[in-house]
Amino acid sequence: MKKNHDLTAAQYSEIMTGDTCNAEPLSQLQAADIAGLTARRLQQLAHEPDAPPRAPGGGYPCTAFREWLLGRWRVGVFIDEGGRGHTYQAERARLMHFLADEAAAEEARLRESLASVGEVGELWEQIKRSVYAAFLPLPAELGARCEGLPSHEIEPAAREVVYAAMSDLSRGC
Repeated sequence: MKKNHDLTAAQYSEIMTGDTCNAEPLSQLQAADIAGLTARRLQQLAHEPDAPPRAPGGGYPCTAFREWLLGRWRVGVFIDEGGRGHTYQAERARLMHFLADEAAAEEARLRESLASVGEVGELWEQIKRSVYAAFLPLPAELGARCEGLPSHEIEPAAREVVYAAMSDLSRGC
């Protein structure tokens, strides 16, 4: 991209320092180049709430454009407690880096508290075998125990058998 479209270094310096601005407005290409934008983006900004000032006959009045540009630059910068200036993008990047570090630390902490499937697989298999061993014979045991009992005595007898099986299971695990 050609820099300073038809502007000499002295004119560019004059515009940015505000010493003097000639009465002639800046062209769209000159204004875009000074602002570090493309001409198309400068046209798009004309439709936004904080549009660059336009001269009645076209172009951009030098002094008003400089003030608009400096105002836009000031909005994107803030000063911290230490007196250092930061841009929104730099602060956002710092915050995202901090949050990523926090997430990584949390993930590492969770990984330390988790056990691998290989480590606990045998334990779960043993628990499963114990549960099957305790509860698989229950129907036959309940049938033998409750046979011939009156209906009001069946539930307490069945409860006693189930509780005994659960007690044996809790002692075995």
